[in-house]
Amino acid sequence: IDDVTCEGSDFVTSTPEVAEAEASFSIYPNPAVGGHATLHVTDRVKVEIFSVSGCLEKSFMAIPYFDNEINLAKEVVYFVKVGTSVQKLIVQ
Repeated sequence: IDDVTCEGSDFVTSTPEVAEAEASFSIYPNPAVGGHATLHVTDRVKVEIFSVSGCLEKSFMAIPYFDNEINLAKEVVYFVKVGTSVQKLIVQ
């Protein structure tokens, strides 16, 4: 999925080229095995994790240059919003 708009939510993803240009974070491993991934950011920023249906699953403040752990139970695709950038996270 490259373009997604969720009604009732306040985020819209953009094309991969735009998201990559805005991104100041990385998530690994992606796909996340066992629901565990690590998020690295360069600034203190709010992180929101949404399901494909647009439901907010988690929200937290990420610490720059730190292993910010993401733990998700369901094996599905999520969208991780960091500031104004969005990346897809696949959980296996």
